[in-house]
Amino acid sequence: MTHAGVQGGSVRIGCALQTLVEGRLPGLLASFMARHPRIRIVFREVHTRQVLELLRRGEVDLGLIHLGRVGTTLVGMRSAGQTIALARLYTEPLILIVGPEHRLAERTVVELDDLREETFVTFRAGATVRKMLGLATRRVGFAPRIGFSAPNMGTVRALVSAGLGIALVPRSALDVPSPPLRAIALGSPRLERVVTLARNTARYEAPAVKEIRKLLSDALRPASSSGS
Repeated sequence: MTHAGVQGGSVRIGCALQTLVEGRLPGLLASFMARHPRIRIVFREVHTRQVLELLRRGEVDLGLIHLGRVGTTLVGMRSAGQTIALARLYTEPLILIVGPEHRLAERTVVELDDLREETFVTFRAGATVRKMLGLATRRVGFAPRIGFSAPNMGTVRALVSAGLGIALVPRSALDVPSPPLRAIALGSPRLERVVTLARNTARYEAPAVKEIRKLLSDALRPASSSGS
């Protein structure tokens, strides 16, 4: 079955959302390919800044990225550029994860200022969540002590579970099976990631690209206009 105007071709997607890759995205792409067997999907998983650079160079057609919000400040917009159109899909809070034996494991809410003496497990330099951590802690008045820098969410969860540090992660990081962890809400400042679909408006949008962009927008954007 094909939709009008969508006969074949390829769609190149850059993705910086590991929680989506672990969760809903593979099923959405598999369903799309089953309906459009002549369309080839090329998928690259890299950080947000790299996805945006690939979009600018025309090396991917669509980008699934996350921006960040620290209080009222949006993090990551500078990397987009004038030709990159950004469509917000949804937002979700960052939470604190700690190992089951950590001193904070029984808490339900913590303030960022409570974490001054902690060792953080975080993502590599340039990752949006790491930028958010740096901005938020500077505003509180301390620099985070980063003990471990990991390339992916699975490694972050494993290191935290083993008691090697604490981490700020999107709430959906706990939607998949993981080693034992405790999730704790952050009081203030409020930290959110803004899951966003990006494309380069200076480039021609083929029918197949337009079709999968609509699929992702419809499937990932919540029914409520709140975007939470």
